[in-house]
Amino acid sequence: MDCFRPCFTAPTFRLFRALVAGMLAATGRRTMCGMLLGAGLSALWPHDRAHRFFNAARWSPDRVGLALARLVVDRLAGPGPLTVAADAAYAGDELRSLPASVTWTTRLRKDAALYTPAPPRTGRHSRPRTKGDRLGGLAQLAATARFTPVTVTRYGQTVTVHAAMIRCLWYGVFAARPVTVVLIRERAGIYDLALVTTDTLAKPARIIERYAARWSIEVAIFDLAGALRAMPGAARRVFRRGHAPGPRVRNAPPPR
Repeated sequence: MDCFRPCFTAPTFRLFRALVAGMLAATGRRTMCGMLLGAGLSALWPHDRAHRFFNAARWSPDRVGLALARLVVDRLAGPGPLTVAADAAYAGDELRSLPASVTWTTRLRKDAALYTPAPPRTGRHSRPRTKGDRLGGLAQLAATARFTPVTVTRYGQTVTVHAAMIRCLWYGVFAARPVTVVLIRERAGIYDLALVTTDTLAKPARIIERYAARWSIEVAIFDLAGALRAMPGAARRVFRRGHAPGPRVRNAPPPR
């Protein structure tokens, strides 16, 4: 729990630690009173003390989430290459500085601007190009791509789909790092799904299965949402807004 200490003040950290212990030990609903009961503190602490953790304490769920992510990576991944599969919502400018030891697989947006790799240097005294020519849209690429049958195991089933690979740059997200675009066709048409990965050595089947495996994460998020519904209203608002509310200020100016 020490990795979470910098996210809180000393009194708030003690309360956070007690609530986490109570949440893990609770045998019934994980309400505020249930967590105090699980921690063995129901007879020692008034329940409003725990409610103040969400109503008035100064802390950031974003910092707690980052600390938890670092803890998971350190404990489960360890040293060496790290493979990440995420939805398209997580594809942003931050991935331009992605470490070389991390590969990223995600869904490709339909409006993604793709480019050929940068051409060789000409030897002239000018700034070298960081990308090549702009490629067409995904529909245009799919119309000329060569699709081949691929057998994949995903969502508990083994099926055959048709896939096409395109080596290019998604400069707006990964900058000059080469990527592989995988177009997937499951029925008659141009394509059904487009994936992109920085793991340029992986085969199409591996990329498709890797992206599908993230479904277990979606299930975990759904389960977490169910757990949050059992929490007090103030607690749910904290996680939805992404910050813990501070003390109320009277006569505060209206938000702009």
